[in-house]
Amino acid sequence: KIRARHANNDRQHDRMVQDKLKSFHRALLYSYQGTHIWKDGATKPVRALINPDKVKFDYDEKIVSVDFKNDIGPGDSFEWPIGSGTHWLILKQELTEIAYFRGNVRRCLEIKVFDKNTEEELSIWAAIRGPVETKLNSIQKAGITAHVPNHSLDIYMPNTEQTRRLFARYKRFQFADRYWMIEGFDDVSTPKILEVVAVENYECHGDEQIIETVDPNPPVVNPEATTIIGETFVKPL
Repeated sequence: KIRARHANNDRQHDRMVQDKLKSFHRALLYSYQGTHIWKDGATKPVRALINPDKVKFDYDEKIVSVDFKNDIGPGDSFEWPIGSGTHWLILKQELTEIAYFRGNVRRCLEIKVFDKNTEEELSIWAAIRGPVETKLNSIQKAGITAHVPNHSLDIYMPNTEQTRRLFARYKRFQFADRYWMIEGFDDVSTPKILEVVAVENYECHGDEQIIETVDPNPPVVNPEATTIIGETFVKPL
């Protein structure tokens, strides 16, 4: 009797999952949040639901729902062309949802890094949260005050062998007209996501990597008005 009861419960649970999957498929067709997304590297779009979650001044998060058969999960990035034309990185999966994939996504910027090992330019879609510090750190000694750079960046990107090598601890890079040094990273919490924490750094070297943010609508610049006469690099103090 106990085995029969467990079997009935399993069948009932399977029916509930199938019913929810059917409801989800209908929502894909008729819901206001239904849309097409393009997974990076895919040859055709897939149907998905994108629901609002958190919209802050320095980041934008939403909830995406797709069928498991589309093979989309944490670490994947996709384009949402209809209405926004933006790219998003899947950070987490809601494991309590078993009828279809449901996860958190964050809006991304395209960054380009030159890989010296392969001598190629790598394009990465990454979610970047800019500096949130509001005060300067300073050191006082013998009546002299020195300010210490303390701006930080939180960067989420796909966890691959290449990104782990390029964004290892103590690596320095140039971004947003400043130099940064990677002080910490997390490749454990979510296996397919690499979280990098970089802190503003005064030290710069000619062999450090440069990260370029791609602006789809670059401003028109007059070359004659931006000529700078002097040294290319200036040392602090």
